[in-house]
Amino acid sequence: MGLTETAAPVLSNPLDPVRRKHGSPGRAVGNEAKIVDKTGREAPRGGQGEIIIGGDNVMKRYYKAPDVTTRTLEPDGWFHTGDQGSMDEEGFVFVTGRLKELIIKGGGGRTSRRGRSTRPFINTRPCWRLRRWAFRMGITGRRSWPAWP
Repeated sequence: MGLTETAAPVLSNPLDPVRRKHGSPGRAVGNEAKIVDKTGREAPRGGQGEIIIGGDNVMKRYYKAPDVTTRTLEPDGWFHTGDQGSMDEEGFVFVTGRLKELIIKGGGGRTSRRGRSTRPFINTRPCWRLRRWAFRMGITGRRSWPAWP
């Protein structure tokens, strides 16, 4: 899991399949992550709350947006991601929802309030290169698309 505001991935699952936890973006890598409750206190392991990130890779402020900066960054530099989640005993984070409305997908903003799902976005439509290939091969219409692997 990575964020524009952190300029790098912040959570990563181990490469070793034995240590990997499916359903989790992983543990903090090169920074710190914690779960805080509504009062701003660190939640106990397994408890629900907002995922916040701290470390040298977290931005200092939003450009020309001091009001957004004060809402998103703590004075000590912890960044509020707007994601709801929990952390297990081994430090693996599990994302369970969104607290902020705006979700950036493919360069455009989507709001979860408009009934859009808050689960991870998966593009189920074929990409434009596949469409171009299908057109050149004479495959037309949605029902005639080859089976997606």
